[in-house]
Amino acid sequence: MNKLLTGLVSLFTLCQVGVLQAQTPRLVLLITVEELRSDLLEELSKEMPHDGVNRLLAKGRVYSEVQSPLLSADATASEAIIHTGALASATGISERQPTLKERSGRRVPTNSIFQDKNYLGYATSGNYSPLALTSPTLGDNLKSAYGSKSLVYSIAPRAEEAIIGAGVYGDAAYWIDGYSARWASSTYYSREFPWYIDKTNSGTSSLPARLSSGITWQPLSTQSRIPTASSFNHSFRKTTSDIADFKDSPLVNDEVVALVRKLFESSQLGKDETPDLLSLHLTVGNANKAVQGLSRETIESYFRLDRTIASLLQLVDAKSTLVILTGNGMSREYSPTVIDDRRLFKPDRCLALVNMYLHAEYGVQGLVEEITPTGAVYLNREIIKSNPKLHLKEIQSAVSDFLLEFSGISYAIEEHRLRDQAIANSDNATWLTALNSATNSNRPDVIFGLLPSWTAQDLSTERGVAKYQMTATTTTTVIMYPSVEAEKIDTPLDLREVSTKIAWILRIRPPTPRSILR
Repeated sequence: MNKLLTGLVSLFTLCQVGVLQAQTPRLVLLITVEELRSDLLEELSKEMPHDGVNRLLAKGRVYSEVQSPLLSADATASEAIIHTGALASATGISERQPTLKERSGRRVPTNSIFQDKNYLGYATSGNYSPLALTSPTLGDNLKSAYGSKSLVYSIAPRAEEAIIGAGVYGDAAYWIDGYSARWASSTYYSREFPWYIDKTNSGTSSLPARLSSGITWQPLSTQSRIPTASSFNHSFRKTTSDIADFKDSPLVNDEVVALVRKLFESSQLGKDETPDLLSLHLTVGNANKAVQGLSRETIESYFRLDRTIASLLQLVDAKSTLVILTGNGMSREYSPTVIDDRRLFKPDRCLALVNMYLHAEYGVQGLVEEITPTGAVYLNREIIKSNPKLHLKEIQSAVSDFLLEFSGISYAIEEHRLRDQAIANSDNATWLTALNSATNSNRPDVIFGLLPSWTAQDLSTERGVAKYQMTATTTTTVIMYPSVEAEKIDTPLDLREVSTKIAWILRIRPPTPRSILR
């Protein structure tokens, strides 16, 4: 009897293992699309064929109301949220270019959040590693679950998104160098640069060669129900600014797909029973070529994305590949063409006035080091610490009160009050998001925001104002896999929960426990 029970238990266990293996994907294709908007995707998909975006929308689980927890950020911060399910206070990643304090006290952008002089670059003079990441990614947890048998690759136009996609334990991350336009990587991942990528960087068909001759962006589609300008013609050449614009255009998606083909031909990705991860970063941006309203360039970007998605789906086995398409929950909001000086917030003028006020109140000069166009105030904490009559919280509150007297200021919140309120109101996502969207090393003493009709002056730009800012935008996430029921879900979904849903299908630990998502 005992032998019979033992045999039945063993048989049941083997059956269960077999079911689990059958349901576990061989490959996870995670596609993040920069600036993907739900409203445009829904409208423009009506004019698309059925082998690309519409295939995903028809056969996948569609979350049409995915919301970013960020009010303002760049693509790097959003990419970190998608892959980790956490904000900057946990991941260490708040922006592409963090600031470093100079001797003068002014903060200046660094090369990259992932700059690391301990590692050399392949096909790039940049030095990068993922060690700035302080939270595990989906790829990291996949490696933890399956060990070296699981392969984790990441491809993106920029180093930051590529590195986040690969995680700390990834096998490789590839990106387009901003100066040479070659596909690049870091010695962090391997001692040798793959021959097939090295070959891609040379010859007449390479991206550097084609940019040297000039690459033209013209419309693919001839008509659209949405009325816009009928045509356009933009060119990109091998200059630093043009390479940057090229990476912000939908043309870069073709380069990503071409490298994916090479990767599938030359690697073991998705070819055994152990699940692998391929993370891709695409865009529907307009490369700063059109800034007013719904442009023809933006519409064309969506049609080109559809073609890209169709090409990628042709490359994978639909039965064994888990496909995720998600926007990053951000889009560009451009500054007005004509700047009204009456509604222009000037940080330098504000800095001078607030320091005059604090000097009159406390008898100490230079208490405020910097006020940024992005709404951050940094105090000189060394002066405050060295003066026993000065108290940090008191100075923060004084600055906050002073800012609220300024025209155009919508709100001003001191760091200590933000922290207290976040703890006291644990269910208040606004407080927590504002607190956790900055790293500890770069958290401002006061944060403030402008009224919708106001623009912040930025003297580091040609126009004196930033060309655009990234703002939160409702996006779409689609999950397609045979075991995932096709349906449309209109209930709002936090972008931080995307990684959790992917991890559940893979039967691995989510990067961030649900208990600390908020």
